[in-house]
Amino acid sequence: MTGTHLLHLDSSARGPGSVSRQLSREFVLAWRRREPQAALTYRDLNAEPLPFVSDTWVSAAFSPVEQHDHTHAFALSRSEALIRELEAADVLVIGSPMYNFGIPASLKAWIDQIVRVGRTFVYNGPIAVGVLHGKRAIVLATSGGDALRYEALGLDFRTSYLRAILGFIGITDVEFVTVTDTMAGDVDLGEARTRMEELLDKHFAGL
Repeated sequence: MTGTHLLHLDSSARGPGSVSRQLSREFVLAWRRREPQAALTYRDLNAEPLPFVSDTWVSAAFSPVEQHDHTHAFALSRSEALIRELEAADVLVIGSPMYNFGIPASLKAWIDQIVRVGRTFVYNGPIAVGVLHGKRAIVLATSGGDALRYEALGLDFRTSYLRAILGFIGITDVEFVTVTDTMAGDVDLGEARTRMEELLDKHFAGL
């Protein structure tokens, strides 16, 4: 039996002090302790920022391949590589802090590169249909302030957006491990670690 392929993305602008980075790393290590043969692809979206989509990118993405010149092919080359990474993965592990009630720009740049017509979604008449079925996503979600209060006030756009955009491309099994008030001082990660273990137990019990 081949191992699970994990695609691990970190998006925090912070380095070793990042709680989302710590949690995503711990989750991947815990997974590989249970499944040593699991494959891993890692991207630090902040350390190696992706280009934003451009006019050439949009023209290429929405035109037939036979009409592309070398500039179109080049514009889509990074997108194609990222989509192939995502297609190869069984589980997407995302470390995402909350910035201004949403996701970091580095993660949004990745999303804009991989959400592409004809590759990760197709049109069935006027209806867009995601094609990346059978995958899971685990989001290690942190916030410097009280994310539960943001949610109550309708200001948590990160959670709803990630569920919506991942679902749009066919990834509907999305779980969140949330840690709030990371700027308040010492952060208790006990509940988050328990939640991660519960997710791992649930996954491996179903095999």
